[in-house]
Amino acid sequence: MASAIEMALVLFEPSPAARPRQYWKMPELFEFTYRLSSRTRNIWDELVAQPSGGWKVFGDAEDRSAVWNRGADRVFLAPAVRWAELAG
Repeated sequence: MASAIEMALVLFEPSPAARPRQYWKMPELFEFTYRLSSRTRNIWDELVAQPSGGWKVFGDAEDRSAVWNRGADRVFLAPAVRWAELAG
């Protein structure tokens, strides 16, 4: 799973920020955490503005996050991804 996620994020130079681990709220799921960077791309806009939709944005430009939940017609990064959070 990690390799599929990293391949999908390759344009944003993913760097693992923590080891994959069971998600504490739902132990049947695993959490993958990455730091993303890019000198030439707007990471926030490119990921949150995906045509797959499903993002809920919280906060403002200085302290914001977005949460994505899989829907029947939505996929983000890889088919097995159930939810994602982008903070920045």
